[in-house]
Amino acid sequence: MLVAAGLAFSVGNIWVTLARSTIPVSLSGTVTDKELREEKHPGVDDVYLVTFSDGRVIQVDRSVFVAARVGAPLEKEAWSRRLRTGEQDVDLDLSTDARRMFILMPLAAALVLVAARKRGARLPCGG
Repeated sequence: MLVAAGLAFSVGNIWVTLARSTIPVSLSGTVTDKELREEKHPGVDDVYLVTFSDGRVIQVDRSVFVAARVGAPLEKEAWSRRLRTGEQDVDLDLSTDARRMFILMPLAAALVLVAARKRGARLPCGG
């Protein structure tokens, strides 16, 4: 059970950081509010929130936050790297966080599997 949880958390971390880039998600709506929440290290680990007219609030990367304008539409198809705003089109890229997660989380998952094997745990795939 702990092995499955460790693997699920690894995949979940990758998904969350990828979703903040908005690359895998579709967006369609008018931006009604933007909020910057400064964290422990301002400018480094800040949280960027965008609110849509339907009440939906999503956390996004800085580049999406900067491109979003209150009162303007924000449109994007799932898996597209092009974000359409009321004023311009913005090319999206993965954040440094997402790039790091693509390296660190597979390593973390491998460590979970190695530790489980050493303890003789049964792996979810029957190994």
